[in-house]
Amino acid sequence: MPRQPPVVHNRGLGEYFRELRRNLGWSLSRAVLIAEQRRLPVSRGALRWLEGGLTKNPEPELLRALSSLYGEPYGNIVQEVTRRVFGIDPRELLGDGAPPTSTEDFVTLPVLNSKHDTRLAFAREFLRPLTRPVVLRVGRKEVSMRPTIEPGDIVLVDQNLTRRRRPPPGRIYAINEGPLTGSDGGVLQRVEVADRTLILSADNPDRSRHPIRTFDLKGKSLPDVLVGEVVWIGRSMGSEKRR
Repeated sequence: MPRQPPVVHNRGLGEYFRELRRNLGWSLSRAVLIAEQRRLPVSRGALRWLEGGLTKNPEPELLRALSSLYGEPYGNIVQEVTRRVFGIDPRELLGDGAPPTSTEDFVTLPVLNSKHDTRLAFAREFLRPLTRPVVLRVGRKEVSMRPTIEPGDIVLVDQNLTRRRRPPPGRIYAINEGPLTGSDGGVLQRVEVADRTLILSADNPDRSRHPIRTFDLKGKSLPDVLVGEVVWIGRSMGSEKRR
C-alpha cells in the first residue's frame, strides 16, 4: 500500500516556526548546524516536526531551546503557541491590555483531563486574585452545560475556600459528586444553597435528561463537594469567554 501523508494538525503553528527561522535568512540545515554549535537540543527532525504543523503541544524545553536559537523571547513564543493552538491571545488577559515584557508575565498551568501533556499560559496578573487555580478540559460527551460550556472546552477553576463555603447563587462550580451520591465522578453545574439544601442545575434546557437536583447538606461539608468556581471558559475553535 502507498504510504499515507502525515496528518497536519496545525498549519498556522507550523508556519509560525518556519517564519522564525526564515526571518533570520537560515535554511533548515543552517539552523540545525547553529543549534549543534550552541549545544541546543534542537534536531532536524524536531524542526521538521514543528514546521510541518505535526503537533499541537510542543514541549516547553524545545520552545526554550528555540528561543535561544532564534533570539525570540520565550514569552512571545508561548503567547503565539497559545494563540494558534487554542485561539486565545494571552495579551487580552493582562489588566491594561499591554503586551507582555518578559516571561515573568505568564504562568503555565497543566490542563487536567487531557490526553496529552498540555499546558496553557495565563497572564500572571489575571491569576493573582485566584486560589490554587486549576485548568480542566470538559469531556467530549459532557453536554449538560450547553450552550454556555461545550464538550471539549477548557475551564479555569478558582479553589477559593470562602466562595466554596458560601457560593454566590447561580455561579458555575466544578462538583465532586462523591459526598452527594456515593459514586466517583465530577460535573460542572450552577449552584445555589437554600435552607441547607444544595441545588444543582444545568444550562442544557432538556430537563428530561438534565433535571434540577437537590441534596440535603446535613452532615456534609460544602468545600468537600464544591471543588471550585469556574472563572474562565476557553474554546479551542477560536472563541473564549470570561465569567
